[in-house]
Amino acid sequence: MKAFLASPAGSAYAHDPDAWFILDTLVDYRCDHHGGDPLLWGGGAAELYLLDYVPRKLSAREQTLRRAPEILRAWAAWAGSRADLPPSVMQETLAVIEVIIRNASPSLGAGSCT
Repeated sequence: MKAFLASPAGSAYAHDPDAWFILDTLVDYRCDHHGGDPLLWGGGAAELYLLDYVPRKLSAREQTLRRAPEILRAWAAWAGSRADLPPSVMQETLAVIEVIIRNASPSLGAGSCT
């Protein structure tokens, strides 16, 4: 996480406690629930994290939870390049996150993402 926060992709979050909370949950989610590597994000993992895990498992202020898609987008792009994911996987992942940002992010903190 320190490498991300020191990078151009993550420097905006370096002094942001809400972002640190979300970043911690991103790493924990991948390590505990989906394969163990926090650098490997696909569209399915992003969708499950944002539409299931965030509203059901995270306890934080609504404004913090609403930032999860934005922070995941920055993390997934950075992590995918570090993990040498194929561009098609990274594009799919970022596309899924963009759809969620357009359609569901206002309800992420409300316990329902439908």
